[in-house]
Amino acid sequence: PGVRPNNPSLNAKSALHYLDAISNELCCVIDTAEACRNLHTDESFIEASQNAFSTMSAFIAQLNQDQELYSVISHLFTLKDTLQLSEEERIFLDDLQSDFNCSGVHLPPSQQEAVLQLSQKIGELESEFIGNVSSHDFARVPFGPISSAVDREHWGRVIAQHYPTSPSPPFSSSSWLSLPLDRRLLQSMCTHLSDEAERRDMFILSTLSPAANLSALPALMAHRHALAHRLGCASHAQHALRKNIFTQEDQVWALLRGLGAGLHTAVQQETRRLAQFKGRAPLQPWDLPHFSSLHASRGLVDTSQEALRELASYLPWAQAM
Repeated sequence: PGVRPNNPSLNAKSALHYLDAISNELCCVIDTAEACRNLHTDESFIEASQNAFSTMSAFIAQLNQDQELYSVISHLFTLKDTLQLSEEERIFLDDLQSDFNCSGVHLPPSQQEAVLQLSQKIGELESEFIGNVSSHDFARVPFGPISSAVDREHWGRVIAQHYPTSPSPPFSSSSWLSLPLDRRLLQSMCTHLSDEAERRDMFILSTLSPAANLSALPALMAHRHALAHRLGCASHAQHALRKNIFTQEDQVWALLRGLGAGLHTAVQQETRRLAQFKGRAPLQPWDLPHFSSLHASRGLVDTSQEALRELASYLPWAQAM
């Protein structure tokens, strides 16, 4: 309060650090809510964190249209070449001004209100989309005799423990299985099931999305596109790139193509190695997690590639492929 660009008592760097403190406080709250709504397994926590995230998103959208704050930021931006800012301070100031510009602070009041309404609707649709994913549809799928009674009991316990809304019992017979369409569970089953037909079924199920998102996703895309147009962008992609190091779509594609070219040889080598390890029918996408895990568990991975193996724990081979 009381800080103005024309205020002689304004200390530019102190003002920047105050703005950084405000940003940090807001991020601590909304980032916690974001992590909780994506990672928690309890539905009551997911719902509460989604509500908190929506409330904070609406508040931040309003804050990013505050003319008084923006006048301070703009004043600091005009002085940035004379303030002897560190690289971190300079990046923060650039990002701060970009955030305000991307929130429509420069628009007339009526258009600012339209931007706020679109932002709020986008937040609601994102929460709906995430909620549909976390609630898990269930599929009753044919599941030929599971390799052993131990396996049957194991997967039955896993589903009953982690998916309380699962139809009970999870195994309705020796040939049918009620499965939650949770990609993490299905990919884990792809890793551990020895029967190729069963792995194929789990892999196909892991590519499915909740039926409710067939309507939620187009609505989300349409509102994001409308918001981008309001803010003077040709597309949502162009609007999103405003906040990134790469600000042009062709720069992003060039990066991705460069990464792909660099990995191509390694991918071919690993695929041939796993195909030889499988040793019979051609290697299929649903074989990758199973034979990668089996290959590593038997100590057949090149120990000279320790750093690569460490990285692979964060980038599962099947998903990378």
